[in-house]
Amino acid sequence: MFIRVLPKIGILSDLAIKIPTPTTQSLYVESMNGTIETYAGLLKQLAHGEQLTVSIVNRNLDTGEKGQLGAYEMADKTYAQLLHKIATGQQRSVALELKQDILGYYDNPNAPISTKDHKRASAQVVKDLDVLRNM
Repeated sequence: MFIRVLPKIGILSDLAIKIPTPTTQSLYVESMNGTIETYAGLLKQLAHGEQLTVSIVNRNLDTGEKGQLGAYEMADKTYAQLLHKIATGQQRSVALELKQDILGYYDNPNAPISTKDHKRASAQVVKDLDVLRNM
């Protein structure tokens, strides 16, 4: 009740209810229908004992763009952390798909990545990439 009475200006503007447009609603329904159809198809494959062939594309879920170095600071940091855990881990093997994904992510050395601003972090990424390449 208290939130309803407050004026929705300034910092409180985030509390205002925003109804989606008809176009947005129809895009959502189409997306959900596509997801349900895909899921139903996968369930049918499982029911018939078939091998599932699922391919998940590395995309930024906010923009729909392919994940790439320098496009999103949090992704750069996450890749750097994952790379470091793999490079310094006890197990000296990594799944081929994961290795290819990480090396593909770092394939453009001239990309404007956030770790370049920090010399130590950038040097660590280069060192960890060398370890990963040799795995």
